[in-house]
Amino acid sequence: MDGIFSTPNFTVLGPKIR
Repeated sequence: MDGIFSTPNFTVLGPKIR
């Protein structure tokens, strides 16, 4: 996980693709 809060496709720090 790259953010403090994350979902499979999004983090509070910005979009993330997994």
